This record gives sequence, C-alpha cells and structure tokens, in this order.
Amino acid sequence: MGFASAISGPSAITGEGVIWGGTMIVEEFNARGGIMGRKIEAYFADNKATPGEAVSAVRRLVDVDKVDVIIGQTHSGACLGAMPIVKELQVPMVIESCSNPKIRELSGKGGNEWTFRVNIDDEIMANTFAKSMARSAKSASMIAQNDDFGRGAAAAYDVAFKRAGVKLASTEFFDRGQADYRPLMTRIKRTAPDAVLLVMLASDASVFMRQFRELGLTQKIYARGSVATVEFL
Repeated sequence: MGFASAISGPSAITGEGVIWGGTMIVEEFNARGGIMGRKIEAYFADNKATPGEAVSAVRRLVDVDKVDVIIGQTHSGACLGAMPIVKELQVPMVIESCSNPKIRELSGKGGNEWTFRVNIDDEIMANTFAKSMARSAKSASMIAQNDDFGRGAAAAYDVAFKRAGVKLASTEFFDRGQADYRPLMTRIKRTAPDAVLLVMLASDASVFMRQFRELGLTQKIYARGSVATVEFL
C-alpha cells in the first residue's frame, strides 16, 4: 500500500499526518492478521504538494515499491496531476482529502475509473459554509492559496455566497509560505466585511492570524478543516 503526500516543503505538516495515520492503520490491521490473511506493507512518497512531483511519487510507488493501491495525494493540484498517470499505470488511487470539484468531474465512468475520492468536495462544503456564515454575516472576504486547492474553492464559494445572500467583498490569493499578509489585510480593512474565510493550511493560517490580530482586525474568522491541527491551535 502506497501513501503519497507532501513530506517536504511548505506543506510538509500534511505529510506528517499521512505518515502517522498510515503507519497506525497498517499496524492495526496487521495486528489483526492483515487483509485476507496477508500482512500489509506501507510505503511513503513525497509529492511536495505539486502536480509534477505527484507524478514522480506515483511512478516510484508503482515501479519501485510495487504497491497495489495508492492513498493520496492530500493536495488538489497533486491529485489532478496524479490522475492521468494512475490511469495509465492502472493502479487504483483512493483520494483522502483533495477537494477541487474537477476531481469529481474527471472521475468515474466515462473518465478516470482508477480514482476514488472519499471526502466531500468544495462545492458541497461551500454551500454549507455559506449558509452558516449567512446567519451572522452579510458580507465576507476570502483569503485563498494561489493553487488548484485555493482557486477551486474560491470558484465554489463565489457561487455559494451569492446563493446564500452573502456579499463577497473581496477575494485575495497568496503563495504558500508567504511571510507577510499585511497588504491583503489592508484591503480587508478597507472593504470592511463582516467575516473572513480562510482557505489555507495550518502553517500559513498561524502566520495570518498573528498579523490579523496585530493590525487590530476583529472580523469573525471562518476556516476549513485544513487548519484543524495542533500546530494552528
């Protein structure tokens, strides 16, 4: 069984979780006799959260480690990059957290029948978030990663906010690992939304929140599961 995630780079915190979780579940199954009496071997590959490295990770897991199934790739861009190669190599890939709606559109009958996603995508999450935010906010700003994860989410929330009656005051994109969010926050301060939605990972959200408070901004913050880590708390 192969696991692919970001083990190095700005998104490495996600890979740590995959390694811990993958190791734990394999040990748990093997303690009970494995699957159909066969012990499971776990292999891990680094996709660095990028499409190109995701292809390399798949090839390593399949060609070198000889895995029968891949779990990953954690990040939407990496998932989209890996989908063509798993179809070419005919190895099933179970997607555990990538949320870009394109993955659903490209998977299944008539598309890529070697990819299976077990988590909900941005369109479903956006509708739920927007309805919740509409209870206490008439307007919102969104801060999102400048990649397939962030832009896929931004497109979904743009539609969902309109449907829920929440005015999207501004949408700002940033690069992962960015050190200074103050220019984005200045624009938030100028548009004065009721709430701010974060579409980012925990490491970036931690830096963002420190600077947010330092500038005296007081809007209610909404964030997705990608920040639900011990590091952020």
